[in-house]
Amino acid sequence: MVVTAGKRPPFASDEIVRMVQSHQRSLATLSPQGRQIVAEKSRHFVQRDTPEIVIRALREVVGARPRTFAEPPQRRSTRALSLARAQALFFSLWVANY
Repeated sequence: MVVTAGKRPPFASDEIVRMVQSHQRSLATLSPQGRQIVAEKSRHFVQRDTPEIVIRALREVVGARPRTFAEPPQRRSTRALSLARAQALFFSLWVANY
């Protein structure tokens, strides 16, 4: 899952914008389940500008993860996913991929 900022940075050239967009599209293709979400109202810090998009993407990724037979079924929490928890999860998923 790749969440991409939709607003252009004021300092970025057309070439840089095209390169970043191309790179992020290619990141989404690295997984068969990969996809890209464009946060139209966000700049570089999507998690700050539109946290609801990041939270929705995280819930989708975590909910789509297949369980193995060794894993016990987990009770889903009824507690809402806070922005701080979403950012921590986003960072851990990002670090795990690098």
